[in-house]
Amino acid sequence: VITNPMSKFVMQLFFNGVLSGQFNLGSDIIFGYQYSDSNIIVHEFEDDADEPNLVKTPKRTTNKFVPSSLPGCRAPHIVLPESATIHDIFGKGFVLLVIGGNESDCKTLQEQFQNRGVPFEVRAYPKLPELLEHYDRKYYLIRSDGTIAWRSDSQPSTNQAENVVMTVCGDLPYNPFPKIALQDPIPSFSFLTDVSIGLWSTCMLKRYTDLPNMTVAGIGLGVASLSTILRSSAVPSVFLQQVSRHQAWLTTKYGAANTALMFEDKYVRNVGPKDVVIKVHAASINPIDIKIREGYRATLLAKQAKKECRSIFPIVLGRDCSGEVV
Repeated sequence: VITNPMSKFVMQLFFNGVLSGQFNLGSDIIFGYQYSDSNIIVHEFEDDADEPNLVKTPKRTTNKFVPSSLPGCRAPHIVLPESATIHDIFGKGFVLLVIGGNESDCKTLQEQFQNRGVPFEVRAYPKLPELLEHYDRKYYLIRSDGTIAWRSDSQPSTNQAENVVMTVCGDLPYNPFPKIALQDPIPSFSFLTDVSIGLWSTCMLKRYTDLPNMTVAGIGLGVASLSTILRSSAVPSVFLQQVSRHQAWLTTKYGAANTALMFEDKYVRNVGPKDVVIKVHAASINPIDIKIREGYRATLLAKQAKKECRSIFPIVLGRDCSGEVV
């Protein structure tokens, strides 16, 4: 027990200046955290030509916590007419928050969740001042944990709704963010590790065997070299999986061309490790494409879509093209 007043004073200064800082986590740790590298969030990206995959993040100018409605952030707290906090409506499944609209909005999104059997509900509210203070979009898709998964000012098309639901449900087998292989921060430290392994092997051999010193030294050197080789070869290569956004003619239902086809300016598809992206210069239409549009092999396509837990439509027809791999 410290009884000296001066010692108590010094210890108090040390605690306030050093130790307390370890527990001062700040409001951003919980309230302001953003899942900026999550694959189940439909992120928004900065308008930067040099870094097109730079995720928008909340702007922090002071130490004061400011709520953000960006995808990946915790939904800002507000008081609703029927609840003390908006977080009371979360917890049972996905919630589509509609501000200044109707419960029938975003029909394509609702159909995607219903087809998958995912818990989902729509909450429509008028343009309340409390809502508009923190929520600057018309539509918000919020997870059961209160995290914003998607937002928009416009209702999504069939293709956009499918990709939104596939993303938030974890169905897209891609990672749009680069996973860089970890490099040794201090190369000399790894070298010392290899040397230590070699010395340890040498000591064990001298202690438990009667081998000559030169043989023991040679084995120790070989073990250290083998450690270096194995560590260097274990570094994984970097592979950046991505998303392709391009123009496409989509078949939204079976039938004639004037009723079944729809042009999508920014059609989104995932690009996996066994895929390539081709900049198409010319494409052709085959008789089989026309037959599929009219309903040929519909049963087989339905079974395949059910197996992959996705909807049948939209279908992108065509299989012959000429271009360059980008």
